[in-house]
Amino acid sequence: MTRRSAVRGITGILAGLGVSGRALGAPSWSRLVVSNRNYEANASYEFEVSGDVETLDSPAGDDADGSRAWGGVYGWKDGYRFTGEVVWFSHDGPVDVFLDGEAVDPATLGTPSHRVEIRGTGSKSTYEFSVSGEVVDGGGLSGPDSYSGASASGVVWDGGRDGYTYTGELTAFSNVGPVEVRVDGETVDPSTLGSSGASWRKLVVSNEGFEANASYEFEVSGDVAALNAPAGDNADGSRAWGGVYGWKDGYRFTGEVVSFSHDGPVRLFVDDTETDPARLGGDGGGSGPSLDEIRARGTPLHDSDDWSGWSPLTDTSTVTPDSGVAYRGSTGLRIGVDARRFGARYDPPSPLDLSGKRLSLALKWKAPKEFGKLSVGLVDSEGNRSAFLSRVPKGLRDAEQGWVRCPVAADVMGEDEAALDDVVSVRVSTWAIEDGELWLDDIRVHEQSDRGKVAFTFDDSGASRRRAVELLNDRGIAGTLFTMSHLVGNRGVLSLSDLNDAKAAGWDVASHPQHRDSLAEMSTAEAAAAMDADREWLRDHDFDPDVLAWPYGEFDTGALRAAEERYDLAFSVKGAPSASEISAPMNVGRIDASTNGEHPGHIPTAAKRSIDRAEKYGELAVLMYHDVGTGDGWSIPPDLLAATADYALDADVDIVTATDLVP
Repeated sequence: MTRRSAVRGITGILAGLGVSGRALGAPSWSRLVVSNRNYEANASYEFEVSGDVETLDSPAGDDADGSRAWGGVYGWKDGYRFTGEVVWFSHDGPVDVFLDGEAVDPATLGTPSHRVEIRGTGSKSTYEFSVSGEVVDGGGLSGPDSYSGASASGVVWDGGRDGYTYTGELTAFSNVGPVEVRVDGETVDPSTLGSSGASWRKLVVSNEGFEANASYEFEVSGDVAALNAPAGDNADGSRAWGGVYGWKDGYRFTGEVVSFSHDGPVRLFVDDTETDPARLGGDGGGSGPSLDEIRARGTPLHDSDDWSGWSPLTDTSTVTPDSGVAYRGSTGLRIGVDARRFGARYDPPSPLDLSGKRLSLALKWKAPKEFGKLSVGLVDSEGNRSAFLSRVPKGLRDAEQGWVRCPVAADVMGEDEAALDDVVSVRVSTWAIEDGELWLDDIRVHEQSDRGKVAFTFDDSGASRRRAVELLNDRGIAGTLFTMSHLVGNRGVLSLSDLNDAKAAGWDVASHPQHRDSLAEMSTAEAAAAMDADREWLRDHDFDPDVLAWPYGEFDTGALRAAEERYDLAFSVKGAPSASEISAPMNVGRIDASTNGEHPGHIPTAAKRSIDRAEKYGELAVLMYHDVGTGDGWSIPPDLLAATADYALDADVDIVTATDLVP
């Protein structure tokens, strides 16, 4: 037998086995090409796959090592072959990418779609889940089943089945009642979903366009690694550092940026969104405390992971320590409900002394409709009760939106107030239209001020605010104008001259980037861009770019994160009074002090009560107004605004502006 006939015989055997000449067990290779042929500017790139990657000879690739590859192109193209999936792709400069000969959008690489099915195996079962990408399809859903953005929820009965297509990874899954879950056709244990690890994020430090060089250093709560496109300098564990001079450095990281400092001019981009370095991690060379330091003020009511003293407040409530779901520590308290009012109570082993103190707490929740408010009752050994109140932000409607910190301040307190040095029960409750759940964590105790504060704030840009400035100026009061900067110069709104006059009289002119959609309804990038445009205009005109009034009072986790990176303080639309020590700087409550057409000729009740509470209990009362006019809707007649101002002047309180409250 000749060598050629032997090879032919082996090939025939392999073909009979269906191998077609490929080695048994060989991996399936895919091909990726990065091209820069159609562009005049050069580009660099980097990507990672779930298997192995190698350079091709035609077109030749640059560098590959294990599961990662990187290189640069300028009028040519680089080629690679790989196994598995593309899990990460980054580039700096214009490129076209081809996967197995087909053009693909580089932004879509690393986000393959998956399918999850939830099947009912008993009586009624509810479920909800979130993903790191987006739920893109829920074909066949009806009734209570729904999806939006990165989350979905629904109900299945015995034999029923719901299915969704999503990108990214399942980051959380919870259910009440028996279900069978299949991911990409494979049955999985629901309790293991969401434990696949943190997803990578991207941070770029740029010095392009500046004549002076810069150095920088930052730390993240997870891990950080230098990119090759653009190339980073130094990274070790959770820290990275380097220098830039006319170029930019890139890193990928998990978790959050907890500190960032720099010496010299830089522009900073997190997840491809430009971010103010002064806001990132609460550092960047500023002298004020970080957000984490502000949130950690006060002392814990009890060990954050010990919920042994808590029980249901009503017969329809349930309370369960929820390991792995926590704002601080490792365990939060999950409060469930099957009726409208629900809550939990904490009965400490010995009475608490909360005299001269106020509380704050961290919340996350899910409910078909948003909660309006959260009530906190303090009960003494004689059964007397004092009521406190916290308003829940409108935009955060679902548990998957994440945690938000809420201040708690005095509400209705009368002759039978509890003796706050003898508190035997702390009771937290709220109302929901339908079934809901609430997670509670990190209840903190704060010192209360001996002297209250009152602030007058005016939203939007209507010309009637000019009358408000005149009325308060006549009384020696400075307020805050939360202006819509993109409308300045239009007819019927405050002019730049009006705003300059207000500033000269001691007023704040601060940020209110209100458009047709709320920041919660925008993508995170859109919300960040709206904030950046507003802040840039305010900064250019020497106003106050670091204080925000949430448009429509709504924000979601993305907008909240963007605001934390840009602002020192943010005010809601409607809310309860706040404790004078600010513990939730992105959620400072305000009181709607307009007449809403009620009780003509009298100071609005809400405004009067707020000023009274500020005086009696050392609270912060931030009064919110819109138009100064007839008193219809969100407006107040000039005489009632003047009367409210006089009432505040007669009270034993300090009258402040928004920037006076920056921690």
